[in-house]
Amino acid sequence: MNAYDLANAGDRFWAKVERGIGCWPWTAGKRNGYGHFNIRTRTGSRTTAQAHRLAYELLVGPIPDGLTIDHLCRNRACVNPDHLEPVTNRENILRGEAPTVRLYRSGLCKRGHPLGDAHRGGGGLRGWCKSCKRAYNAAHRDEQRAYGRSYGVSHREQKAAYWAANRHWINAKRHASQEATL
Repeated sequence: MNAYDLANAGDRFWAKVERGIGCWPWTAGKRNGYGHFNIRTRTGSRTTAQAHRLAYELLVGPIPDGLTIDHLCRNRACVNPDHLEPVTNRENILRGEAPTVRLYRSGLCKRGHPLGDAHRGGGGLRGWCKSCKRAYNAAHRDEQRAYGRSYGVSHREQKAAYWAANRHWINAKRHASQEATL
């Protein structure tokens, strides 16, 4: 459910849209290609909202919880509700054309290893398979050990220092998960 006062935004909102056949480009302010619109909330304060989300809510209805709006036309400035679809964030990312997504769809990791079910899990969308992740960890571990040796610190002492430095974060995380189960 949105917190915007949509009843009083219509005329001002549509004055900033160039309607036609195909995409309806947003003609006012933009950030990273997405249209932005100043609107009042139901409590009376002012906020900035993404234009494509408002267009969807004005013409189609509320955006279901847990979903985001995907531009089927790949035009970030478009507010045509026929070009907008509510999807999960994962689906929205996988529909994109980022290099890591293209690599993920190819079924190969960035070093050419197959990413079948047995090999996935090293980095997901980061383009790593399990064997690449193992190789990276081994190289990183050796590098950390060499760094520690240069200061006369053993790997065991490095691990102990790491856990001591991060104990407060680990304990806070454990405490939060225990409270969630209560």
